[in-house]
This record gives sequence, C-alpha cells and structure tokens, in this order.
Amino acid sequence: MEILEPLNLLYPLVALFTCLLLYYTTRSRMNTPPEPRRWPIIGHLHLLGGPGLLHVKLAKLAEKYGPVMLLHIGARPTLIVTDADAAKECFTTNDLTFASRPRLSTGKILGYDFAGIVWTPYGSYWRDLRRICTIELLSSHRLNNLSYIRHEETINLVKGIGEKSSELGSVVVVRDNLLDMVTATMLRMVSIGRCLSFGGEEERREFKKLVEESFYYAGVPVIGDSLPWLGWLDLNGTQRAMNQIANRLDSVAQTWIDNRVNERRSGDTGADFLDVILNMAEENSFASLSEATPERRNTIIKALLQKK
Repeated sequence: MEILEPLNLLYPLVALFTCLLLYYTTRSRMNTPPEPRRWPIIGHLHLLGGPGLLHVKLAKLAEKYGPVMLLHIGARPTLIVTDADAAKECFTTNDLTFASRPRLSTGKILGYDFAGIVWTPYGSYWRDLRRICTIELLSSHRLNNLSYIRHEETINLVKGIGEKSSELGSVVVVRDNLLDMVTATMLRMVSIGRCLSFGGEEERREFKKLVEESFYYAGVPVIGDSLPWLGWLDLNGTQRAMNQIANRLDSVAQTWIDNRVNERRSGDTGADFLDVILNMAEENSFASLSEATPERRNTIIKALLQKK
C-alpha cells in the first residue's frame, strides 16, 4: 500500500502532461489565425507586460504575425485585428459572430450582473434593450425635446471657462469643466434634480466622483478575467473597489426610482428618461420587462438609468 501511494500521485501529473501534449500538437492543425509561441497558463501575457505602450507592442507583433492574429490573455483567447478591411469584415459580414460581449468582472459588478446593454450577451434580451434605447429613450424626437438642456449647459460651460480664464494667471482645466457639464446634463435629462433636489454642489461632486471612479475601474485589468483560478484572491483589489462603487451607485439609482414613483402617485409626471422607463415597465411594452420578476424589472430599470 505504501508503494502504491507515490504512483497514485503520479497519475494526475501524467494525465495533465498528456492533455497538454495533445493540445499543443493538434492546435497547429486548427483553422486559427497565426499567433506567437505562448506559455502554459499565462498565454501571451509575458509579451504584453512590462514597460512600453500596449498599442506599440501590438503593432510590432502585427508586423511579424500579420494584421489578424490570435493572442491568449491568460485563459482568454483574443482576436487582434489591425487592418481596416479586416475590421470592416468583422463588423459587417460577420457582425453577428462578434455581436456578443465577453463576460468580464466589470460587467458582472458594475453592469448589474450583465443586465446593462453594454455588457449583456447578444440575444433577445439585448435586442429588447437596444429597441428601448433607440426607439424610446434616444429617439430623435425625444432628444430634440430635451435639446434645450444641452444648449443651456453648453452656454454655462463656455461662460464658466471664460470667467475663470479672465482671471490673471489662472489655469483652466478644461477636462474638469467638461465633466461637470456632462454630469449636469445627465442629471437634468434623467431629471434627477426634480426628484432628489440634486442641484446641490456636494451631491453633484459625489455623483461626478462615482462616474469618474466607475469609468476608471472599468478600464483596470482584473486578474480573475485572465486567470480565473486566481480571481478569488483579488490581488490588486480591483473587484473590492468596484463592489464599493456599485453599491453606492445602486443606492443612488434606487433612491431616484423610489422618489419618482412617489411623485407619480401624487400625479406629478413628466417626459424625461426615468418617466419613460417607468411607463414602459407599467405598460409591459417589451417582453424583457413584462416577463421579468419585480426584482429583475427593478434591476433592468437601474441598469438602463446608469447607461444614460
């Protein structure tokens, strides 16, 4: 019995080696784009890390392996296209093949478990969300009705920059002013100011900070996306930070909805984005809303709000 124990430990190693050998000997016969030699487990991560700009590294790889190549970002195969004609073919001839989205941690945490249109996989639910956005929320008629908001906020932006730049020796950070304008426009178009008195400077700063942080962490690599078996460690703390942001954004969005529902019960209705979404939920205009549970419907509404 003692003699067999080392052999029992050896069997899994032999099986793993055999699987790796079969994989690397057969993948050359697969109809896949060219790719650099990759390492087990980490794939081509060693080619993308270290100093230097990412797009420069990809350009050098494209010079060697062609305009369409395959890279493995850890366990995730990724198609790299650096040719305009090939990119056009991907998004026209083969648009349905590339219509879906990868299931990344950002979409799960900040995208309400892939409930938003940016992160949800292609299918009937995604098509419903697209119709809601294009026909109901972002139609030409509705945007024209709210164009005065964009006009007023643009005037405020120009006036603010002019006043600050007129001061002797002053430096105007245009990026901050543009973000203030975008935040104010978003709040007014969703009409948060009407249901939350969100016009206070402190509330605006808090909302702007949440928007900035969500955009920042949406672009931060998550180790678990490339190496799933290390995801639970959250080595760089990105998932923990995204969870905190998601909880704060969810609290804000839920307050928007609760206050607006109370206003509508008292007869105060409008034609802004939040009213339109609530109307569709009440009228069961789309299958994704009518067939959903109340909790799921509430999640869809919040996901739509955050994408406005």
